[in-house]
Amino acid sequence: MQVLEFPKEIVQIAMQVLEFPKEIVQIAMQVLEFPKEIVQIAIYSSLRKQ
Repeated sequence: MQVLEFPKEIVQIAMQVLEFPKEIVQIAMQVLEFPKEIVQIAIYSSLRKQ
């Protein structure tokens, strides 16, 4: 369950999203903004390995 500590918040958000569909877009935008840097780092790392 320790590995699922972070996703636990995602589950809570998902439940909130199901209750408040109007906020889905706002939550999605916030959720996507954070991983954006992670994705860029991942792409940069994969390009460097090649």
